[in-house]
Amino acid sequence: MSGLVAVTRTAGGRSAESVELARSMARRLAHRGAVSEVLDLGAAAICVLQGSSIGRHKDVVAAVHGFGELPAADKAKLRLAPEAGSAEQVAAAVAEWGPHALDRVTGDFAALVLGATGELMVAGRDRSGLKPLVWREHGNSLLFASEAAALVDVASLERPRTNEGMIAEYLSGAPVNRTETMWSGVRRIEPRTRIVGSQGRHRIEHGALSMFECDATSPDEWDVQLHDVFVAAVERRLDTGTTAVELSGGLDSTTVLGVSASLRNGRDLLAAIRDYSGTQTDETEYWRAALERYDVDAQITPWDVELQPWMLSDAAATADRPCLPHLGPWRHELASLSNRGIRVSLTGQGGDERLGHSYQLPWALLAQGRLRSAYVAAQHHLGLDPPSAARALLTRGPRRLVTWYVPSMVPSGRNVRPRSWLREDLIRRVGLAERITRPRMDGTGMTVNELAGWAYGEIPNQYLEASERCAARQQIDLRHPFVDPELVELCLAIPEPVRTDPNDPRAAHRRVFGRYLPASVAERRSKADFTSQYVDRLAAEGILTSVDDSAVVANGWVDARWLDGALARLRRGENGPAALVSVLATVEAWARHWT
Repeated sequence: MSGLVAVTRTAGGRSAESVELARSMARRLAHRGAVSEVLDLGAAAICVLQGSSIGRHKDVVAAVHGFGELPAADKAKLRLAPEAGSAEQVAAAVAEWGPHALDRVTGDFAALVLGATGELMVAGRDRSGLKPLVWREHGNSLLFASEAAALVDVASLERPRTNEGMIAEYLSGAPVNRTETMWSGVRRIEPRTRIVGSQGRHRIEHGALSMFECDATSPDEWDVQLHDVFVAAVERRLDTGTTAVELSGGLDSTTVLGVSASLRNGRDLLAAIRDYSGTQTDETEYWRAALERYDVDAQITPWDVELQPWMLSDAAATADRPCLPHLGPWRHELASLSNRGIRVSLTGQGGDERLGHSYQLPWALLAQGRLRSAYVAAQHHLGLDPPSAARALLTRGPRRLVTWYVPSMVPSGRNVRPRSWLREDLIRRVGLAERITRPRMDGTGMTVNELAGWAYGEIPNQYLEASERCAARQQIDLRHPFVDPELVELCLAIPEPVRTDPNDPRAAHRRVFGRYLPASVAERRSKADFTSQYVDRLAAEGILTSVDDSAVVANGWVDARWLDGALARLRRGENGPAALVSVLATVEAWARHWT
């Protein structure tokens, strides 16, 4: 696995303690591996953990967590050797083209670039946001780390206050703030975002997301492009040794396994399966059909395996943002992979978002005559800069308004419905309604209500980061072909009638990748829901079994009477409150460790 911590200078002075502080921070990330390199720049210091790297180009130093790659043309312009690593490539690009050069880098990475004397040049992340990077200010320095624990729980740093506003957002079931964490002053760098340093100051900038350039005009031509781009995305993420592919029996995971099997010898692949036998689902039938189709070994982890204390403490207690409860059972699967020496696990996560959900919000708003909102949505949702957003609306808008299926919009006020499970004093104290409905972009009038139609149709970035942290604790490097930048750009460019259909959102998926799928999987229209089982497993380990010892109640966040009633309903076998209780259980486990 990989990771980094850094102490960087922003304004004035030298810090003789920078290396010592960086080493202290790195000790909080020992689960990511041993420190492999320490760079002392006097006023700044970087510690990278195994799998991460430090590279130089002229007077520029870069540290890269994960992997990043420049296009071949850019490497040729920079005269980089073919064997140049990710950090060297990033350092050379920033030295030549400045902070905006991070937009040229593809891959799953978090990068930090410093000048010769330790001043911050740029810190940023890739466009999908798999590799996390958090930061806080400390005197006249900025501190960076792969996880918030390195910025919160270090003896030489004052522990920040808990951020009740973010806690309330989680408990409300609508966490919308992308930069805040559960700690005041400890912030996340958003995907496709960078912190740029200049003359002792720093500012936050947003990177650009280009649109896929393709001459395809017919559905057949788009299908060829989709096939080739996805196969290349899978191939880039396969390991040279044995690679595990998580197999749930769904379209996405089975497609990843099928494409992987077409690219590698079956002996180089392993299907990692969580066995949901005994639950009221058909998942077992689907993954068994996949195993019959492909000549790969399988590691089947029973769903009823007991959760060990270390699983809960890790899954529940990450300092940044709580992991989802169902990652607890998943940790046993990861531990089993780790024990077999398998370090890469490909997942099917994201297929719904890329090949199933519609990217039509800007056009829906345009159809309603909401020009300003459509313009903002085109920037935020499609990842376009302002000129490109305007051009997209002018050149592509009319055609799409005529041909696209436009669903009804989410009713206004959806995100401020009564939340009877929260304490009223907490809602008032943090101004919850204002937090979750305030404009999301640059003071415009676009609120979370308007964005709700798409914001959580994307893969929640917090889920990707939580998955990455869980895997890091088992020395697993998760890789997600469906969040490959080239695939994302292509899916944004494919005309909606080619990619989706009102009666079948996965039309292109079945059409293009049906050759890799067993018939039963290719034809399935359902998705599994294991919410009640997740709650049952957590309850078996003492999470939210009663209100008497509940941290979310003791901290004055959740109404004790409501929680008592919800738990009683679950014990009677009702599934209604299961989804919400699973969210509360997430924060409960986090609070037990950190508050």
